[in-house]
Amino acid sequence: MVNVNPFTTDKKFCYFIDQSMRDDNGNYTPVIVIEEEQGYYQTDWNLGSDYTCVQDFVNIRNTRLGLSQDEVDAIVINSMRKPLAQDNTFH
Repeated sequence: MVNVNPFTTDKKFCYFIDQSMRDDNGNYTPVIVIEEEQGYYQTDWNLGSDYTCVQDFVNIRNTRLGLSQDEVDAIVINSMRKPLAQDNTFH
């Protein structure tokens, strides 16, 4: 697990969970997704096995960050994209 502190970045970030993000005991572990960064950062939070409760927790956290669901969706979708080439060379 990478140690990340999203509060030290100037980029937006959000919390995210889906039904596949379970540990070996069936407990959900949300992740942190940072704007314009590919992938996500695992948290060490064990939030139990009730997906609805964990989703509510994540939604509350994102609301406290001032993020709408559309903003959360954009951050998450953007994290799944392949990064663009850094040079301006066309092939």
